[in-house]
Amino acid sequence: MLRPGVNVDDGKWHAASCWREGARIGLTVDGTTRTGTFDAGMIVSREPVRVGNKSSSTGALDQHLGANDCSVYLIGANARADAARLSPC
Repeated sequence: MLRPGVNVDDGKWHAASCWREGARIGLTVDGTTRTGTFDAGMIVSREPVRVGNKSSSTGALDQHLGANDCSVYLIGANARADAARLSPC
C-alpha cells in the first residue's frame, strides 16, 4: 500500500497518478510521489479495466467517495511519460 503524503480529503480537486515500472510502483498526487517495490509479475486478465469501483457483479465493491473527471490508461515502456504528456485532463 502506498499512501499519498498529501491530504486528499479537503473538498478540493487533486491530480493523481498510479503507475508501475517493472517491480517499482508509485503514486503521485499533486506532484508529490511515493514509491515502493512490488513484483506482481505479468498481469493478464480478460476483465475490463475499471476506475473507481469494482463491478457490482463481483459481490464486493471498493469504496469510492468522490468524483473522477478524467482517466488515462496506457501500457508500454514510456506509458508514464506519455500519460503525463498526452493526458487531456
